[in-house]
Amino acid sequence: MKAKPKKARLKKATPKKAKPRPEATLVRFSDELLLIGAGKMGGAMLQGWLARGLPRDKISVIEPQPDKRLRALGERGLKLNPPRKGKASVIVLGVKPQTAPDVLAVAAKMAGKEALVISIMAGRTIAFLEKAFPAGTAVVRAMPNLPASIGRGISVAVANKAADRRMRNVATALLSATGAVEWVDKEALLDAVTAVSGSGPAYVFLLAEALTSAAISAG
Repeated sequence: MKAKPKKARLKKATPKKAKPRPEATLVRFSDELLLIGAGKMGGAMLQGWLARGLPRDKISVIEPQPDKRLRALGERGLKLNPPRKGKASVIVLGVKPQTAPDVLAVAAKMAGKEALVISIMAGRTIAFLEKAFPAGTAVVRAMPNLPASIGRGISVAVANKAADRRMRNVATALLSATGAVEWVDKEALLDAVTAVSGSGPAYVFLLAEALTSAAISAG
């Protein structure tokens, strides 16, 4: 009798450990970071930074109406509503665009020498932001979107000429805490990003809600 051929055994592939991306951790973040505005988007960014290990004592937050969670963080090292002066190395503007004039006046007083300014305000151009700070200030304008609230968003960013490679890397590290980051060279593209990527998901959700309501009405 012929011996039965042995069944080929498939070796289980040993999963390779993914190498952490450079921006995957903020444990070694050493700059003094100031976040102005900790609402839905600013708050999502803050939670993303903390989740990636950014030390609380490196973060200052200005928020006129802090929620319970933010106040709790203030009791554990985060500087909440500090005096309106300082030397912040990085300033993130997470407020609504209509508040820009008042917010920029505060931010300018708290900016350190050679500070990096990151704005997620819709419609406020780099030129508008540059006027509030000393000449040569590095400015990054970015537009995140709603999925950032669960760490699955995407931000598109553009920088002025003063933002060198190191500052762009810092901006990437901070913005990627809420999802992927893409850079563009032309600021005009931010208008399209705001309309499609920034506002688009809200219309999809609205349509889904309308379909749900219609289905319920139909029994």
